[in-house]
Amino acid sequence: MKNLRSSSRVYSTIAITLIILFSAVEHSFALRRLREGMDFYMRDRYLSSQKKVNSYLADNPEDGLALDMLDMIDKTICSIYLKKAFSLISKELDSSAIGELEKASRCHSEYTNKIEKVFSLYLNEHPKEKAANRLIFKLLKSPEPSDQTIYEIGGRLRKRLADLNAKVRTEPPGLKRLRNKINKLKKKKKWNEMVELITEYLLNNPKDIDVKVMLTEINRLAAEDFYNKAVYYFEKAKIEYGKEKAELSKKYDSLWFNEKISSDIEETKTYITMKKDEEAKASLKVLNYLDPENQETLLYLNLLEVDETEFYDRSLDLYKTGKILEAAARFDLLRLREPDNDNAQLYYNLASARKFIKKLKLDKVKEHLIKALEISPDEKEAIEIFSRLQEILQILSKS
Repeated sequence: MKNLRSSSRVYSTIAITLIILFSAVEHSFALRRLREGMDFYMRDRYLSSQKKVNSYLADNPEDGLALDMLDMIDKTICSIYLKKAFSLISKELDSSAIGELEKASRCHSEYTNKIEKVFSLYLNEHPKEKAANRLIFKLLKSPEPSDQTIYEIGGRLRKRLADLNAKVRTEPPGLKRLRNKINKLKKKKKWNEMVELITEYLLNNPKDIDVKVMLTEINRLAAEDFYNKAVYYFEKAKIEYGKEKAELSKKYDSLWFNEKISSDIEETKTYITMKKDEEAKASLKVLNYLDPENQETLLYLNLLEVDETEFYDRSLDLYKTGKILEAAARFDLLRLREPDNDNAQLYYNLASARKFIKKLKLDKVKEHLIKALEISPDEKEAIEIFSRLQEILQILSKS
């Protein structure tokens, strides 16, 4: 009888454990919709994000995290409509703006009412067009939801997913051996062997997120190692060796490589600011060897040789005729040499906004628009560029 009760307790414990495990798995699948919703949100596909979160809330209507996510998404979509509405008002297209305001109110009536009250206050001090421009500047500079809110909600979601994964995840066989091998090879910088080992492991365990992250890290470390070697060889005038290492760096992690080039270009600009043109040229030559396809390095290198007579007028002509990349570089060079030249600062930011809107780097567009409006709050061209940005955001949100 005693053994029977003992066996019964064992079976009950197993049953309870399985119920908890299956419950966790089921909840993990449900929570996947929230994760997909956040993925869509971070890629500016706001309507798809909204659909995923609403789908999750249909089964989990009291989930605080999901409700906060939906509020974040609704505010973002609302903000897009509000910016479009006040952009139209600034152009005296009030009748078209009404429809955008109604869409904004349907998305988030509370936030819409708040913004309309601010607009009413601006109207007490400024003409309608100027008040609308100032409100657009406010929406750009202090967006809702804030970056901090987005980061906090993303952190809560990651923590919940991690907690669930800890309950249901079992470590695949061979993972410990793989980690040990990778750690040994990492000390010897045998990048290719590491990538081959990880790739082979992933063929049998394609869903192992930790190992995918490991592969990303190894590729980045390899890219950095070969990049530094390439710079060393270029500085020693060993061009062919340098090119070989640069190609390897780009092969291992092209995204990191391109970001590093951009970062080093910005660092080189400090030489221009300090009027150390020879140092700037030497750095730009290395960068041009590293990435000969990057137009920017060669452009700045050539501009350092250009006669400064009528430099501003020529730059303005290029901007007005649509040669944006060269105009942006020229105004950048001018503002670095003449920090108090507001016109150079203004046109550098306008040209940069146009440049980045073509590349769909929307955060950069926003950054340069804010700077342009800080220099000239009523700048109509900044509003025009902003309108193009709104159109792109709306297209992306529907895709």
